[in-house]
Amino acid sequence: MRDDVFDNRCYDDLFRRVFEFEQYGGRKDIFWLELDYYITRDRFASRIGAALDVSMKSYSGNEIFRDAIDKEAIAAIAYKVIDEKIEPQTAFQDIYKVTEVYGYAPDETFNTYSGEVVQFPTLRDTSADGKVVKSVTFYYSLGKIRFDDNDGAFNVGDWLDLFVQARASGNLYACYGMQLSQVSEVRTEGGKRTCYCTDISWNVPSSGTTQGSQAVIQQYGIRAGTATRTFTVREQGNQQVPTTNFISYHTSFPNIDDKLKIMAGNNESQEINSATTPSYTQWQTWKADGTLVCLLEPEITQVGTLYKKTVKKCRAR
Repeated sequence: MRDDVFDNRCYDDLFRRVFEFEQYGGRKDIFWLELDYYITRDRFASRIGAALDVSMKSYSGNEIFRDAIDKEAIAAIAYKVIDEKIEPQTAFQDIYKVTEVYGYAPDETFNTYSGEVVQFPTLRDTSADGKVVKSVTFYYSLGKIRFDDNDGAFNVGDWLDLFVQARASGNLYACYGMQLSQVSEVRTEGGKRTCYCTDISWNVPSSGTTQGSQAVIQQYGIRAGTATRTFTVREQGNQQVPTTNFISYHTSFPNIDDKLKIMAGNNESQEINSATTPSYTQWQTWKADGTLVCLLEPEITQVGTLYKKTVKKCRAR
């Protein structure tokens, strides 16, 4: 054999189908292609980006795709070299076997399924519809503010604005909660339903002071006032949930702005409430409808010169 026989690409007399998309439900109707050729090391030049020619011939002079019954369908696809695998063939490594991978980005999206840990946003209903005001009698002990709630107006997790109105030495005065108190526990004993709430500080305008619940409530035994649920809330937290993965292939770096952005005016927020986009009402509708939302950043990986994008979505909850 002459020394210059491999100065040009010498293609094998065959091609192979690469079932890249088989991983998506066994898809074999679309595929990539592989061709092998041999060339001397110093004559090798990368052909990344070169288009497929279905009329190309092997070293023996035969058309490589002559027996492909889908030759016309293959020719209609914009196959290009997206990867090259080089394997030296001699002890001196002066002859290369080059495997060309001809690929393309299908104009469709594939699905897989997984379980992912997702951080769900805080939910806060700040609409008038979420407001509940109830006259109650406050008690305080062991660091908890409590009151009876036999009609079930409040539940664990509710955030409450507390107000005390009391009479002392013939004078009527008020105490306002300086923070929101959260219902941390609800007990039903002897037919009585009691809400236990987190401790707060109190603003006492008549004296211009700030006092604790011990001074405002406990020293008097009980205090009359109101508990107002101006909104309901679910704190931000992580949950492992079923996830649908939407996978697509691209010839250039794809847009990655898929994650749901919660906007409060022009600012991004980690809380959904009645004034954000999406709003609390919209989110509740999505929950009821089982709408899929993207709460994770999309993943981008490279397959040869193509970009594989995975967008993970889960049901709103």
